[in-house]
Amino acid sequence: MTDDVTLYELAVMAAEALYNGRCGIGGVHHIAIAQLERRLSRLTPEALMIAERTLGNALRDVAWREPARKLPQSAAQIAPLLVSTASDGHLREQAVRCMTPQSGDLAMVMFVMMRTNDWVPQVRATAQRKLDAALPGLSEKDLRQLVPFVLLRSGQWGRSSGAALIAMRQHPDWAEAVVSVLIEADRGPLARIMRAELCSDALDPLLFRLATQARSLQVRAVATEVLLSAEARWQIGRRREWICKPQGLSRCVPVFETWRLMVASEQRDAILWVAGQSRWALLRRLAADALIRLGPNVVPELVEALKADRTPSVRRRMEFMARKWADPKTLRTG
Repeated sequence: MTDDVTLYELAVMAAEALYNGRCGIGGVHHIAIAQLERRLSRLTPEALMIAERTLGNALRDVAWREPARKLPQSAAQIAPLLVSTASDGHLREQAVRCMTPQSGDLAMVMFVMMRTNDWVPQVRATAQRKLDAALPGLSEKDLRQLVPFVLLRSGQWGRSSGAALIAMRQHPDWAEAVVSVLIEADRGPLARIMRAELCSDALDPLLFRLATQARSLQVRAVATEVLLSAEARWQIGRRREWICKPQGLSRCVPVFETWRLMVASEQRDAILWVAGQSRWALLRRLAADALIRLGPNVVPELVEALKADRTPSVRRRMEFMARKWADPKTLRTG
C-alpha cells in the first residue's frame, strides 16, 4: 500500500475491515490498519489533530453505509486510534482503555490527550488517567514535540479546564523542553507559546537565558520586556467591547492577566545593557522604554549611545526621556 492512498481512504478501508470482521493477519484490511497507524506515526501534533477529525469522518461514513452492522467488541483492541473517534462514547472509552502510550509513540499520546477534552465525562476521566500514567515515561524529545500543541491548544480546552497542560507541567523535564523549543526555533508563533507558559513560574529563572540566547527575535523581545518591567503578561481570553450599542456595533478585545516578578537590579541592568547594544531595533526600543521609566542614571553609558541611535524611533524615545527627567512636574505626573 503506497503513500498515494489518502489518510481518509486508509481510514475507510480500516473501518470497513472492523465492521465486516475481516482483520486477519496478512489480509488487505489488516494491512490497511497497520498502514494507517504508520501514517499517523509520521505526523506532527497539529497534523494529528486534523487527522483525528478525518478518522472520525471516515468511521461515521462507513457506519452510515453499514447501518445493520455494529463494531465488534474486539475493534477497540485492534485499532484503538480509529475507534477512539467513534460517535459512541462507550466505544471511545473502551478504545482509550486499550491505549498504552509510550515514549516515541507521539500519535497515541496525542489521541489520549485529545480525549481528555471529550464531551463525555467518563471518557475524559479515563483519558486523564492514561495520560497521567504515561507522562513519567515521556522523554524530553517527546515533550519538545508536544510543546506548541499543548501550550497553544490544550490550554484553551474548556471541558477539561486545561487538565492536559496542568499534567504536562508536572513533568520534571517540561520547563527545559519549553526553553529548548524557544531557544532553538527561529519561526512559528513563538511569542504566543512563551506568553502561554508565563502564567506559571517555570520560566522565571530561565528568562535571562531566553533573552540572551534565543535565535528568535520574538522570544528575546518577550523575555527582555518581562525582565525590564518585572511583569509577565499573557492573554486569558477575549471580551466584547461595544462601539455603538444602539446599532449593534462591537469588537472583541483581548483580556490579559499579569504576574509580578522579583528581578534583581543587577540582572535588570545587565539585560538593559544587552538590549541597548543589540543589533535589533526592537530590543533597543525596549531598552529606551525602560530608561524612560528608570531614568538616565541607571546605565549612563547606554543613554549616550541610544541618543545617537540610527533608528529614529529610538532617538525620539531618548529625547522624551531627557524632557521627562529634566522637568520635575513631568516626573510627578509620570
